Amino acid sequence: MKKDSMKKIKTAMMLVMVAGIVSAGSSDSLAFVRSVYTNAVSKIANDTQKQKDDALALYGKNLGTIQTALKQKGDIDGYMIVDQEVKRFQADKTVLPNASILLTEAVNSYQKQMKTVDLDSSRRKVGLLNRYVLALSNLVKDLMAQDKLTDAKVVGDEKKAMELILADLESGLPKVEVKDVGQAVIPAAFVIPVGSVVTTNWQYLCDIKELSAKVGWAQFEKGKAFEALNREFEGQPIENGMYAAAPSIIKYNLSQYKFKRLRGRGVLIDHGRVVFSIKGPGGKVLWNSPEATQGAIKAEPEKFSFDLDITGMGPISLIIDQVGDNNHFDDSVWMNVQVSGEKGSSGSVGSTPK
Repeated sequence: MKKDSMKKIKTAMMLVMVAGIVSAGSSDSLAFVRSVYTNAVSKIANDTQKQKDDALALYGKNLGTIQTALKQKGDIDGYMIVDQEVKRFQADKTVLPNASILLTEAVNSYQKQMKTVDLDSSRRKVGLLNRYVLALSNLVKDLMAQDKLTDAKVVGDEKKAMELILADLESGLPKVEVKDVGQAVIPAAFVIPVGSVVTTNWQYLCDIKELSAKVGWAQFEKGKAFEALNREFEGQPIENGMYAAAPSIIKYNLSQYKFKRLRGRGVLIDHGRVVFSIKGPGGKVLWNSPEATQGAIKAEPEKFSFDLDITGMGPISLIIDQVGDNNHFDDSVWMNVQVSGEKGSSGSVGSTPK
């Protein structure tokens, strides 16, 4: 049996093992993280299938182009060979590797495209699994801190199974030499030390340790831990976000950092209704959004974005309130929330906004 076939069987067996672990889980937090992960896996599979369908469609189009050229040239023998392949392809929807020399360019183009699709799919799966394993690691720590050892063991077993799958997938990827990684990535749990120097004008609020965070459902997630859940807004992955399902409140004390501005936006990633607001010292309202729905945010995004003067302010609260009798479908995110201070003021190296 070929090595690639053995690898596929091995990975399938691991997935079966994970399915058994999944069915045994009892933690709401694990259920949430897992559901987002499985949705992301399905999206990768759907995207990959669409790319493969597109590659087949392009091959069929190339056959038509070759036929047209042969007809204009008056090459009846060549035309009939390609016509036979057109009929076979329309019936089977497959590309044969050992085709006529007339089809070499079209076949090679298809095979090259398929290799790119498969490589992209594998890299996306590896990236997703890395983020999922990180989220599971954080969840194990949280559950152990709450003395929920049984739940922590379930999550830990799933983490081990996922690490095996990850190692298997990574072994099949080509090694990539990293020559220049640019600006270092700041971990989500990084606490900004007082007295360090700001070397960029803007940094993400999710890279600063919050005082407290209370959410209406699941658990508070931010930065890389939230990115591990692979959530999207308007078809794009959410980066540097803070997940806080309504009703929620995230509190910060920024007094030692001398920040002057706070900017970002509130987005709803489900089909509920919420209101975003930001309060300063003494509960002073700094900003309120209108009632937010996905339609409203798409129609008037500027009403759900903010750019505030927070000079001299310490306590800051980011609040999301539910609208109506319940918080069903009120999954909400503070997206790309950033703070800025003068160069040389207390703070830390942050991420440059995109």
